[in-house]
Amino acid sequence: AASPAAPGTAFGGRDAGLAAATAVATNGGHAGGASLMSSGSGVIYDPEGYVLTAAHVVAGAERERRPLLAATHDGRTLRAHVVAVDRLADVAVVKIESGEPLPAATFGTSAELATGAWVVALGSPLTLRHSVTAGVVSCVERRGVELGLAAARTGFIQSDAAINQGNSGGPLVNLDGEVVGLNHMKAVAADGVSFAIPVESLRHIVRQFHLHGQAVRPFVGVALLEVANGGLRQLREHVPGLPVDSTSALVVTRVHDGSPADDAGLQPEDLLLSIDGARGLSLNVAIERLTDAVGSAVELTVMRRDEDGVYQTLTKQLTPVKAAAQ
Repeated sequence: AASPAAPGTAFGGRDAGLAAATAVATNGGHAGGASLMSSGSGVIYDPEGYVLTAAHVVAGAERERRPLLAATHDGRTLRAHVVAVDRLADVAVVKIESGEPLPAATFGTSAELATGAWVVALGSPLTLRHSVTAGVVSCVERRGVELGLAAARTGFIQSDAAINQGNSGGPLVNLDGEVVGLNHMKAVAADGVSFAIPVESLRHIVRQFHLHGQAVRPFVGVALLEVANGGLRQLREHVPGLPVDSTSALVVTRVHDGSPADDAGLQPEDLLLSIDGARGLSLNVAIERLTDAVGSAVELTVMRRDEDGVYQTLTKQLTPVKAAAQ
């Protein structure tokens, strides 16, 4: 299968309108697509026909090697196939078989989103193609653990833009028409509680697809606890030397014997301040940086309490390895 487009190409500025960039991915029961199994939404991120969608939308097609059908905004129905899937992140790349360039979306940044900002969800709920709903951002980064998704590798944008079955994989856009997230799921027992995968995480996943042809997970052998906001203020009371420009810190809670973290000399209660100079680490950012560094050494800045109770700043070299189970 072809590799997804390189990140620099996939997420370059596009002048095409968002409406023309949305697509629907549908599992066909056979080559002619006469039997429809499930449907969802997607967004074209490269004119060559590469589409971001949710992994569960194309799960049947990937597992049973069925063809896909993609319905574009101009009314065409084109054949497509699955290129790459990250099941843990629930993200997939699909390639539309088109003989000409397709209109692609412009991708923005979710880092600039603020609570209360207006967003628009595009997709095809209940097979109602090219539907639009609007709402405001309720939370910029809702952690997966808060949603019962302990294995989630990313935070989520929470909004009250209505999404329903069929919206999965469609774009969440800001008022400039830029994609800031990929619609992922909704709270079953409530209205107006929807979640999208941030575009920064999407960029990272596509980059992994491009570099490795699959999703790569790092193994470090350490358990980390993220400390931010009020917790960080409390931490400063006990660690006066904590850099003033640190917006968050990661506390090492466990180190596995014989792991890369053990080899690097990390210990429980160490404070991880930076990776290769990047401060303000969240768990998600740390995982992404370690993923990009699989097989290569990174420099860690840590603070450790000595026998006198005084925190010292140390530098450690860590080489993450590829996790055995993908």
